[in-house]
Amino acid sequence: MPDESLDESGILPRFDRHLRIVTRVEAPGVCAAELALTPEHRNIEGRIHGGVYLTLLDTAMGHAIASLGPDAGLGGAATMQFSCQFLRPPTGELLQARGTVLRLGRTSAFVEGILRDERGTEVARAHGVWRVWRGEAEPHP
Repeated sequence: MPDESLDESGILPRFDRHLRIVTRVEAPGVCAAELALTPEHRNIEGRIHGGVYLTLLDTAMGHAIASLGPDAGLGGAATMQFSCQFLRPPTGELLQARGTVLRLGRTSAFVEGILRDERGTEVARAHGVWRVWRGEAEPHP
């Protein structure tokens, strides 16, 4: 039976757990996500697949918003726009992302993500906009 417990952000991260991403809230609006790399994370050329970068950054950034939770009156959030700059290939077998909420508005959150390899070298940087809603339920389109 899958682990149905909530993480520190108060969400049930099934996809994150499936991928073995470990998240940690560092402060309200700041979340770290870590992934131990395996051969399955590599592309056809043997490099870490870009989708791994994007997934880890999106996870850290989304959890950073979730970490604000009820204290900020948030009921949820969904990625609306995401931009990533791939800076260099990672060294080692561990990737660490940190998401930071830069600004929380009434209906949008602006978030930055930085991805580092196990040496601490920045390998990618992302910026995104999340749609946020207040209360319990997701708004209708």
